[in-house]
Amino acid sequence: MVRDAQRRRVYDAQAYVPPGREWQTIPEVQAYVDRLLASALWPRLCPSVTKVIIKPAQWNAVSSRAYPDPDRTGGTIRLHSDHYHQLIPFHELAHLGQPPNTAWHGPEFCLIYLRLVYHLVGDRIGACLEARFKAQRVQVAPSAVPLRRICLRRYGAARQPSGVVWRRRGIARSEADQDISIRTLRRKEPRTRVRMTREHLPS
Repeated sequence: MVRDAQRRRVYDAQAYVPPGREWQTIPEVQAYVDRLLASALWPRLCPSVTKVIIKPAQWNAVSSRAYPDPDRTGGTIRLHSDHYHQLIPFHELAHLGQPPNTAWHGPEFCLIYLRLVYHLVGDRIGACLEARFKAQRVQVAPSAVPLRRICLRRYGAARQPSGVVWRRRGIARSEADQDISIRTLRRKEPRTRVRMTREHLPS
C-alpha cells in the first residue's frame, strides 16, 4: 500500500477554499453528478469514471469518503451532511478517478482534483485551491495542458463569489444553457451605485 504522506496538507489547503455551489439533499447531489457524467466535458476531465452512486455517510461518520469499484470505473461516495457542496464531491470524484496503486492524496489525485475544480467550479476558486496547495507544499502531478485553459464546453459552473459575473457572448444566460458550447467567457466586475436616501442615514 502506498503511503498517504500528503493527507493532512491537502485537508489544510482545502479548508480555506470557497466551497462552491451547495445542495440540500443527497438526491440533488446525485442528479448533478448524473448530469455531469453524461455531459460531453466529463470524458475530457476524468474518462475512467463512468458511474457514481451518492449515499449519505454512516450515522457515526465524521467525514465523507469514496469507495472505488473493483474495476475502477466508478464507485460510491458517502457524503457527510456538512459536505453537500461542490468542493467535497469533486474531492471524492478525484479519488474514484485516480490511477490504481497511487497514494490516496498523492500528486495524481491532486491533479485530477484541481482539474475538476478549475473547469467545473471556476478559475477563481481553482486558482485559490492551487495557491493553497503551494502554500501547504502539496505536490501535484505535471499536467499536459495548462489547468487554467478554458474548455469549449463548461458544465455546471457555480456563481462566482464577490459579485463576479460570467458573461457569454451571443449566448443566452439562463441556467439551462450552462451545458452548451461556448467560444468566449469574459469576467466582469459590475459597478453598483447606491443612492442614499433618508432611510439610509443614521438617526
